[in-house]
Amino acid sequence: MSQKVQSSKYVVLLEDDHWFADSLAKSLQTSLNNVAVETIDDPEVAMMTIDKHMPDLLIADLHLGSRNFLTLLNELASYPDTLALPKIILSSSGNQLDVADLQNYGVQAIYDKRTYDYATLLKDVKGILDRANQPNY
Repeated sequence: MSQKVQSSKYVVLLEDDHWFADSLAKSLQTSLNNVAVETIDDPEVAMMTIDKHMPDLLIADLHLGSRNFLTLLNELASYPDTLALPKIILSSSGNQLDVADLQNYGVQAIYDKRTYDYATLLKDVKGILDRANQPNY
């Protein structure tokens, strides 16, 4: 798990592929100013982390070993504060999902891990984090 540092924005990256998670976390922290990215590989740990310190964004893979992010997504949707948490799904099954079907769960975007464009993901992440600074978000 990467260490959380003092910053103005906090992103949780829920991903069980440690190499991919570390690479993406470093890329996001390099590309964005004042953003800390914490990598977590277990949905239960992610929920405890979110309960302790609400992130500005959750980026998650759907398939986490024997666990599935959709279970956590349902749990997050059952509380108003975690329902409002913006989420991006980044998964090898991303092309099988429609963001319109998951918007009620706070999902802002869905990317297929095998084919996504980092520049487009970065633009979405930046947009979500910028909106988090605005009142009434």
